[in-house]
Amino acid sequence: MSNYMVNPDCSSGKVPDFKVATAPANGSVEIMRGSVSPSFGQGHALQKCNSRKVSAVGAVYTSKVGFIGNDKVVVSSKAPGSDVYSYVTVNIAVTK
Repeated sequence: MSNYMVNPDCSSGKVPDFKVATAPANGSVEIMRGSVSPSFGQGHALQKCNSRKVSAVGAVYTSKVGFIGNDKVVVSSKAPGSDVYSYVTVNIAVTK
């Protein structure tokens, strides 16, 4: 999962603050910064930016060795300049 912002000129917007609010019971989550290519849909005003790289922050889940089943993590994000966090629960199905 990743989160990014794109300016109208296709440059990177300010990257949101991203953190683990509730860790998964059967694994771990690492927050990483990097770059991604946006994936705006057909007709979106920023679709022209899909071939560019922009700064992003994301989360990578790793299960405990031997764990198979369902897990979940709660992540929070805050837009630059805001004091408000939004929370998302991500359900994870580990099959191998």
